[in-house]
Amino acid sequence: MSLERASSIIDRFGVFIASLLEPVPEKPPPKAKNEEADWLLIGINLVYTLTVTTLSGYLLLYLTNRFSSLMTDPNDKAPSQGRVNARLQKILQKRATSLQIPTLSHYELIMADDILDPDDIDVSFADIGGLNETKQEIYQLAVLPLLKPELFKGKLCQPTKGILLFGRPGTGKTMLAKAVAKEAEAVFLPLQLSKILSKWVGESNKLVAATFSLARKLQPAILFIDELDTFLKASSSETAYLDSIKAEFLTLWDGIGTSSENRVLVLGATNKPQLIDTAILRRLPRTFPVPLPDQKGRQSILELLLKDEPLSDSARNYIRTLSQQTVGYSGSDLKELCQAAAMVRVQEVTAEMSRRRVMGEVGDDEEEDEDSKTLRPISLEDLQTGMLKVQRTGAAAETYGREESGIRADDDSLRDFATLLRNLTRAASQNSNDRNDDGIPII
Repeated sequence: MSLERASSIIDRFGVFIASLLEPVPEKPPPKAKNEEADWLLIGINLVYTLTVTTLSGYLLLYLTNRFSSLMTDPNDKAPSQGRVNARLQKILQKRATSLQIPTLSHYELIMADDILDPDDIDVSFADIGGLNETKQEIYQLAVLPLLKPELFKGKLCQPTKGILLFGRPGTGKTMLAKAVAKEAEAVFLPLQLSKILSKWVGESNKLVAATFSLARKLQPAILFIDELDTFLKASSSETAYLDSIKAEFLTLWDGIGTSSENRVLVLGATNKPQLIDTAILRRLPRTFPVPLPDQKGRQSILELLLKDEPLSDSARNYIRTLSQQTVGYSGSDLKELCQAAAMVRVQEVTAEMSRRRVMGEVGDDEEEDEDSKTLRPISLEDLQTGMLKVQRTGAAAETYGREESGIRADDDSLRDFATLLRNLTRAASQNSNDRNDDGIPII
């Protein structure tokens, strides 16, 4: 190979290498063909971003509120401090011992929202018909120790710290408990299971403790437990939870009996005393039955219910007879009877007013004479109508039960009779094969 040819090959190779190493010029960016499309795309992206951000904010707010509601116990919503203080100030102003409102904890505020001022209780012993011996004994055991604690000194004279009232529904157990608070000038604190139960561990115990500490701060005080047979009654799945609350309650209950200076009384009421927990029953040493009223009691109740009502002479003379005809009626039944009797005359007036209005006998601009019409007195017939409308407690249910039992018995009798007929028919059809053409049995 000649020198010139070799030099030519080297030059070509160098040119090739140089071409490879030479940088490629950048292409200019393509010019936007449609600027309006670009702005539309920017707007869509902006709207999308704002929408997602807004929805995310609302979702976060919802989840936050939801979590807060799950983490908040309803009992934590304590009543207003000012409202409770105003009620306590009203109560303490009537007592010469102290006018200073005691400092209440968060849990005591929750329980203080249910207290009743004795002056706001509208029933006293005089307003309860019958039960004279029971009222007198309860007055000596419960009312006097709260009014005159200086008379009950010494270990043997210490007043009882628990009284149980038991009897059928409607006999006036709750009314009697409120009357005790009224007579003793004691605050009335109804203890409700739904109020002290909490889903958070330890909160219920704090509410129970607050109940007794509040009662001591506001003494004389009465803690009232209605339906005591169901109080702190645990199911199989709640035994351990309620047992701890019950132990706390019983311990604090024992605490109020260790000092004669504690003027706190626990009153319980129940329809089923046999179902009360024995540990609770042991702390209620004094029990009083509240039976259905006898004839004298019913007459006394009727006279109290009707004493401020306008009665005709015949109706007032009928009260004794009515008390004899209402055997088995409770005090609540007699109250319903009197209300039904009083409404008869009201319904007469309203029925006439509605009839005239519907029939167009009274114009819109015409005054109705019935508006100024005074109600007539309650008559004997009204009392009889009230008795027909209001039966004693459970009477309607018992009548319905007897009727249903009779219907079931009749159905069973008809069913047995139909079965007997079917058996006789079947037996007759089987015996027909043993007869001749004239239907005479073959011997």
